[in-house]
Amino acid sequence: MDTVENYDSNSVYLDSHDVSQAIPLHFVGGLTASGKTSLIRELALELEGRERLGILQTEDGARPLDLPEDSLHVVQKLGGACICCEIFLVFYKAVLSLVQSGQVDRILVELPATADIQQLKMLLKDYGRDRWVEPGPTLVTVDPRNPHFKRWSAAPLVNRLIDVGDVFVLRFGELASAREMERFLGWVSSFEAGEKRYVIPQHDQGLAAVVEASLLLPHLGQETDKRVRVSTH
Repeated sequence: MDTVENYDSNSVYLDSHDVSQAIPLHFVGGLTASGKTSLIRELALELEGRERLGILQTEDGARPLDLPEDSLHVVQKLGGACICCEIFLVFYKAVLSLVQSGQVDRILVELPATADIQQLKMLLKDYGRDRWVEPGPTLVTVDPRNPHFKRWSAAPLVNRLIDVGDVFVLRFGELASAREMERFLGWVSSFEAGEKRYVIPQHDQGLAAVVEASLLLPHLGQETDKRVRVSTH
């Protein structure tokens, strides 16, 4: 496993000769202890040998990422300050460093629930980096035991995650009670007709394989409407 510790702080802009094609970038959001780090680890292990991931972490998960020492994925921790306001430039330069390195095929950015993902997307576009990184579907991890994931939630952070999420990944479903799963399924069914949302269960083909298929969608917004309903069986 490689780590990115140093990058040229003056190299804020890329020349047209530096990158042959845009690198997909995916934000991974979710509430605290909802399984974001574990999801990234599973995905990294699934893609080992096929894709090289650049993983940017802005918080320490309940469990360490703990990739094998010989992993080809590149990992960098950016610290615990607000990525939207306080350390955006650090994040921005880290993304450019990964793009310039030629060592990664895809970038995953793990974010706390407080991060404004929509603002980050707008800032990247304003800086002109949409030419070098291609926004991919945003993943949001969901623990059905959390009472706020329901119809018309009163929790602002949950509502913001619902607004920006493209792929919702069910975690800890095996630990949820029948009533909690019923509430969760009620939330899933509340998606309005025409919304392009994917809800991924953690069984059938295996979580990492299903999430990988979602990541490889070129543009979720250009796909036909598809809502995967979660089965409790």
